[in-house]
Amino acid sequence: MKKRIAKIIPFTFLSLLFVFILCTAVFAAKPDSGYTVDGDGKETNIKWTMDEGGTLTFEIDSNATDKVQTTVIINKDPKTGTSADWSSCLPTYAEATKIIIGDGITEISGFAALHSLGDVEIPKSLKILGSSAFQCSTISSLYIRGNENTYAFFDLSNIEAIGSYCFDGCYKLSMVSLNNNMKGEIPAEAFKGTALGELTIPEGITKIANRAFAQTGALDNLYFLGMETVIESDDVFAGNFTYPTIKAKTNSKALEFAIAGSYTYVDIDTGVKTQGEKPTTGISQGDIVPDDLPEFKPEGATLYGHMTGLYLSNYIINTFWAYYDDTKTLELTSATKSYNETGTIWNCDPGTETWQLYKEKIEHLIIGDDISKITAGAFDGYIALKDVRLGKNVGQIDAGAFTNCSSLTTIWRDGTERVEGRFDLSGISSFGDIITNTAPGELYLHENVKEIGFGLPMSLKTIYVPEVNDALIKYAKDNFYNLQSTKNPDDFYEHYVEIDLSMTPCGARCVFDFDEATGTLTVYGVGDIAHVVNYYGGGSKTAPWFSIKQKVKHIVLSEHITSVGKYAFCEFKNLETVRLPAKEGFIINNAAFEKCHNLRSVYIDGTEPIEGTLDLRTVADIGAWSFAYDYLIANIVIAPVIEKIGNSVFEENITLNLKNVYGTPGSYAEEYAKENSLAFFDASSMVPEPIKCVPPETTGEDGEATSSVTETAPSEPEKPKVVFLDYVGEPPIESESSAMLYIVIGCVLAVIIAAVIIVFIKKRGASK
Repeated sequence: MKKRIAKIIPFTFLSLLFVFILCTAVFAAKPDSGYTVDGDGKETNIKWTMDEGGTLTFEIDSNATDKVQTTVIINKDPKTGTSADWSSCLPTYAEATKIIIGDGITEISGFAALHSLGDVEIPKSLKILGSSAFQCSTISSLYIRGNENTYAFFDLSNIEAIGSYCFDGCYKLSMVSLNNNMKGEIPAEAFKGTALGELTIPEGITKIANRAFAQTGALDNLYFLGMETVIESDDVFAGNFTYPTIKAKTNSKALEFAIAGSYTYVDIDTGVKTQGEKPTTGISQGDIVPDDLPEFKPEGATLYGHMTGLYLSNYIINTFWAYYDDTKTLELTSATKSYNETGTIWNCDPGTETWQLYKEKIEHLIIGDDISKITAGAFDGYIALKDVRLGKNVGQIDAGAFTNCSSLTTIWRDGTERVEGRFDLSGISSFGDIITNTAPGELYLHENVKEIGFGLPMSLKTIYVPEVNDALIKYAKDNFYNLQSTKNPDDFYEHYVEIDLSMTPCGARCVFDFDEATGTLTVYGVGDIAHVVNYYGGGSKTAPWFSIKQKVKHIVLSEHITSVGKYAFCEFKNLETVRLPAKEGFIINNAAFEKCHNLRSVYIDGTEPIEGTLDLRTVADIGAWSFAYDYLIANIVIAPVIEKIGNSVFEENITLNLKNVYGTPGSYAEEYAKENSLAFFDASSMVPEPIKCVPPETTGEDGEATSSVTETAPSEPEKPKVVFLDYVGEPPIESESSAMLYIVIGCVLAVIIAAVIIVFIKKRGASK
């Protein structure tokens, strides 16, 4: 009997092993590849590859010139054409365990319900996460390529917009870093069901939509950096048993909401905390002070105190601060030898004073040696701050740390030379947008920085790196910065163009001036004019020229401007002419000149405007709706590089006054004219005749042309609306990794089979 059992043990083990291997083989990802598809089901130039381990990689294939050219991955399966929602994923990608998004890709959506997905690696080029982008319960991290992959941390420091349900049900998500330049709204259910503990809301966010933070039981603090951010209602926190502490500025809309709704709130400007009637979560930062604090009484300090911050019951902020009014200096000193951050003004211990009264007077900042990280938004908007001395151990600077410090010219590390006008960040290996709207002339970067995807100051002249590479060379050229190697000073690239910093910014390196006498708005500087985000959702008011837009009759774009952003000059109702730069390759983005009803001419620098003519010879890309409802245009001149003009570009006018197309024979311009029954002329030998167009019907009392055709605002394409299953607490078992579930089931079956065999043998032995 014992011999029989001894013999069966190896057999049982082999059976178990066989079933395990079989299950693993059956449910492991199968290597495959192909191309993503666009909305029409046509293959694009973005190639996808799945390897045996389940790593799903998307890359732009530069050789796929015969396919639709795009930088966007949409919510459509490349093989079946189906879309994903909360309950079903794109079947081709179902077994993905990791996703890698390649460089150059700018927008993604539709990776919902990938129940084996763990990590996501994204490039700095990625700017938009669309609806249901990562509505995956198993996802554990999202990180920018080249940065550290940290469990439960989602790095959105380069993302400009997120869609509804973006991270719905990502119950492992507990930390998020948002782009300090993010605008628009935090949409419905964007962070529903997450373990998010706190979040800093950037200044440009105008709205927190209902259910944006639904069922986030751990949400403790919401920090609001802007004045205009609207919290839609209590339903923003639907399904929560407690409410976060609202930390916002005096007279801000967020603080007004908190006061009216009886939330616990902290007035950031005064440092005063007010306990509300609504139940709050756990422990707010600054609520509990360590018992073993050393004595801290700095000699000569005008004011001093301590800051506290907890995360998962551990102190991550345990910092002394002291302000010296005679030297206008704020000094931060660590109260611990373990990991520590600077903290911010709202981390000051409860019941104590803050340096808030001196915020606009502080000129010098000293960060102590035992501090490892400068906290997100810590010194945003310190308008008098001139220089910062970093401690020897500072290795990380979070988003927004020094943004809008308009007088800040100098950063250096303790023990090194202080050079006026230089930001020495050569000891900081990874950071995002931390120095926008500051004032250095030189920037020294760490050797790990191989490309630049963060905002740089408009005052910057030269970038210094240990070794230059193609990506940095291209960036410097495209953005008109000088670039120099610190190891080989002869390796120098000169592209700098000076910008008048006294003018109003309208892009990363663009400024504008307005001559009211002539109605002329002139854009100076270099690069791209900024997009206006969520234009028809209230974003129009964020445009830098919003207050004067109806006074503008003429727009002049200087020679180094390379593009007009989305909705940038939308609804300039009295605009008559636009002068484009003579340099080829100009880009006009979506709806840039939409509803400019009185626009009569777009012309190239060095030429004269022609009545009724859009001269787009230097334009390489014309976005959707860019000249929609511009009724006074009869002629268009198109460059030979243009290969597509969408139906919406000249919406309404293409059947009203548009008559003639001028271009290169045999190019797309001729094809476009034929497709739309327009006359075609050779632009090399024919010059458009002036044509004065009559707008449709009559002109309203406000001077706006009215149309017999109802105008439909062509806002950004609506994302597919899907219904999502609500749940409270842990996600259902179906949301766990299906592959792992099947493997476990297989192993259990193997054990049962082995047990049955053993029992059977015992019974046979007993019967004998």
